[in-house]
Amino acid sequence: MLEARNGKLGNVVRTDVGSLAGDGIGLAPTPLIDGNDMLEVGITPGPVFARVLSSVYDAQLEGRVSGKPEALRLAAELAGGGSV
Repeated sequence: MLEARNGKLGNVVRTDVGSLAGDGIGLAPTPLIDGNDMLEVGITPGPVFARVLSSVYDAQLEGRVSGKPEALRLAAELAGGGSV
């Protein structure tokens, strides 16, 4: 149950959470890719590895990528490795 000191703000948050929960992506879906997936397609660990994973997950949450192949292509692009 959601409670807030400011009832109006509580209603806004409740509406936003409901909208996000029903958008087909969810509030915190399982990431489309992980570090093992990146390794399997030849992206080598380095200073940007975690940032690439985070950026791909952000793209997933924003609906810019919706499948593993798309996520891996974006990861390769962000890592500077071209296409996967």
